[in-house]
Amino acid sequence: ELNEKCVALEQKQVTIRTAQARHRHRHRQARRDHKLVLRADALREELAAVKSEHTEKETALAELQAAMDMKLQETPQFKAMKDMMAKKNSQIKTMREALAGYGWTEPEDP
Repeated sequence: ELNEKCVALEQKQVTIRTAQARHRHRHRQARRDHKLVLRADALREELAAVKSEHTEKETALAELQAAMDMKLQETPQFKAMKDMMAKKNSQIKTMREALAGYGWTEPEDP
């Protein structure tokens, strides 16, 4: 009878130790999960900040490109080239009209 009580007591101790081990494991897992949740929240915030910064940079880049295009069109070289192209186009148009008066027809595009 005493042996049976000892065996039963040992079984209870094993059961208690097993339950305690499970509890410690769950507790450690819960702490890990909590840390992961905090890290995920921090990463989401960081991602939102990076996206916002990216949008700001894209806007600034578009503004700079527009400013550069405007500056290019305002340069004397660009204006001179534009005037020269207009003059040459006018000359070509006049030459084509003169050639058409002599019976010349433009070749068709291949």
